[in-house]
Amino acid sequence: MLGRYVGRTAGGVPVTSRFAHFFTLRDGRITQLRQTSDTLPIARALAADEAAGA
Repeated sequence: MLGRYVGRTAGGVPVTSRFAHFFTLRDGRITQLRQTSDTLPIARALAADEAAGA
C-alpha cells in the first residue's frame, strides 16, 4: 500500500511524507506489517519548528 502522511508539527509547520506498507498474509490474516516512510520532510519540518522556537 502506498500513501502520504499529511499533518502539521506542534508549531504549525505543514508536513507531507510518502510511505509504503508491506503486509504478509497467512490464512487470510495479516501476520506482519513492514512500513517505510520518507523521513526527510518530517526532519525538515521539525527543524523549522525548532528554528522558530516552537
